[in-house]
Amino acid sequence: TTILQQVIKSLSMQVFFDPDLSGQTARMNREASHHAVRVLRLREGQHVRITNGRGTMAESVVLDPDPEGCTIQIRTLHQNYQKRPYHLHMAMAPPKSQDRYEWFLEKATEIGVDEITPILCDHSERKRTRQDRSERILQAAMLQAGHAFLPVVHALQPFREFIQDRASGPLFMSHCQNGNTLPLCRSIRAGMNGIVLIGPEGDFSKDEIDFARKHGAQEVRLGNARFRTETAGLVACHTFSLVNQK
Repeated sequence: TTILQQVIKSLSMQVFFDPDLSGQTARMNREASHHAVRVLRLREGQHVRITNGRGTMAESVVLDPDPEGCTIQIRTLHQNYQKRPYHLHMAMAPPKSQDRYEWFLEKATEIGVDEITPILCDHSERKRTRQDRSERILQAAMLQAGHAFLPVVHALQPFREFIQDRASGPLFMSHCQNGNTLPLCRSIRAGMNGIVLIGPEGDFSKDEIDFARKHGAQEVRLGNARFRTETAGLVACHTFSLVNQK
């Protein structure tokens, strides 16, 4: 088997989620078992991967393809599997369109993000989010991308509360107001953690920008175009990913 064939096989291997992954064997829940056996038609002896969403990736083999509770044998455990050298927290006002917000959640997870906090701003049009649904979207995107770290999505939080309660770390704010701002790509370096603030369709208010400045936010721009909220969020995620490419 060539190295290329090994890589292709690795990328095509199905990944499942088990937050309680431990021991030499594991039993998938009913939903995952049905998908594995009835939809993917996995059979005894086929290879799968299992992750706990906290950095562990298990190379496994199907022992009993039961659609009610598929049993797998764990062969190899990889800890901190493909761990990124930075921690990214995206704080974004959810777009008015639920579909566009969920699209952001999915794609941000694929690109690479550690925490997501939806924020309620002065100009916000969406004032509610469904955290349970958001968590399911993040989980599905993690498995699709073959990641071993499940991002954390927090409950909707008022903008000023988030600024005051935020964890320590560089804070970057992208807005559409005129000013002498550096591009985000020139404001960060490889290995740097970051919290990025993205406003609603109507942008942050002047009071919010002033409030963030007083709390140490560095104003940055993401490009020369005016992006939709969810696009701006993805550009920020991709910028951090690109700066950290080896």
